[in-house]
Amino acid sequence: MLGLSTLAALWDKGLLFILAGSALLFHFDKTKWHALMHTLKWPLILWIGLGIAHLFLDLPNFAASFDGFRAVYFYMLAALIGLFLFDDEASSRRLLDLLLAVATLAAIVGIGQYIVGVDVPASWTDVSEKTSRRAFSFVVSPNVFGSYMALFTPIAAGLLLISKTSWGRLYYSISFFLLGAGLILSASRGAWLALALSALVTAFMLRRIYALALSSVFVLLTAIIPPIRRRILALISPTYWEKSGSDGRIARWTRAYHEMRFDPFFGKGLGHYGGATGQRYFGTTYVDSYYFKTLAETGLVGLGLLLYLLLTLLVALWQKTLSQRNRSTKILTISLVTGLTAVLLHNAVENIFEVPFMNAYFWLIVGLTFSMLWRGEDPAVRFTEDAPSKDTPSGHHQSSSPIQPSSLMQPPGQNHNMPPATQLKAKVNGHA
Repeated sequence: MLGLSTLAALWDKGLLFILAGSALLFHFDKTKWHALMHTLKWPLILWIGLGIAHLFLDLPNFAASFDGFRAVYFYMLAALIGLFLFDDEASSRRLLDLLLAVATLAAIVGIGQYIVGVDVPASWTDVSEKTSRRAFSFVVSPNVFGSYMALFTPIAAGLLLISKTSWGRLYYSISFFLLGAGLILSASRGAWLALALSALVTAFMLRRIYALALSSVFVLLTAIIPPIRRRILALISPTYWEKSGSDGRIARWTRAYHEMRFDPFFGKGLGHYGGATGQRYFGTTYVDSYYFKTLAETGLVGLGLLLYLLLTLLVALWQKTLSQRNRSTKILTISLVTGLTAVLLHNAVENIFEVPFMNAYFWLIVGLTFSMLWRGEDPAVRFTEDAPSKDTPSGHHQSSSPIQPSSLMQPPGQNHNMPPATQLKAKVNGHA
């Protein structure tokens, strides 16, 4: 019989497997599957194929290799849930509302911890700093909590922008404020910088002047908010760099690099270094960078294939998002991709994908974003085109050219390049 501890460790994985299997077997959508495969077929084949090969590279330690494979690949099944189970706008919004409500609750708990002065372990504070107060809520650490907030803060902003009711706008405004406060109080520099850089990329993709304005806002926030100013100043202090080089992140990254040098092409093997599995089976320490961990475990080939997959994913999502004509879909998917990008950037300085719920959330939102962007298209006819906006009345011709970023906040279905008199005349003729 399975013990309670075993069941506690397996229930979430079993639930994920059942939901993913149900999505694939009973809710399979050929259009969405073709969209996913058209975009990520070879990156996925190569990345998953490498993982399968690693299972057999160190047969005496197969248990460690299998556990390492599970930690890397299993949570990608969540993408199938997001892709197939939520097949219309209403169900997608309900899922995002649920996830946002949980994230907002986590933010409230974290803010409460900071207010009452809950102590955190010394390992989560820098020796160069005098404070030991950091929000971490009910997740693993302040840094993971910060990444969690960085993922959902832009999503709250997107839902706020497309909300059509006063109560909805009030709720999403409060949620956005609480998530932002939780992010700041986590004191996670990596999460701050990841979200800031992701937001700048988003602003630059929309219009360059937005990126310049946003940069000014970030500089101002750094100057006027004490927790941010204190942590950023600590980052550039000699004490921080000395500690980081001796037994901190830089030292761990250097050791991971040297581990890779013993087998530069294929590394030490999945589950053999730098994460929870490596610590459990071989006593290795955390690397504090998912990409350096990947480098040590799978070598240059593995890191290259992982980056190939992630960059291909981001480029495809951005291209499809920016070509959207449906205003609500465009704004919401911009916010989703911004959050996903923040998590990927944070992985450079943290093992965020080592945390099961963050790994699952990432791939769930990837699948949901694909579902929203390619919903209702015929891949054989219009695979590279956008589906007609649901806001456009049937029977009206709609231009195939994508809307400009500057028109995001304008009402859908309106030609913003025509003068008002011409628009009125066109409407009259259209209904004649």
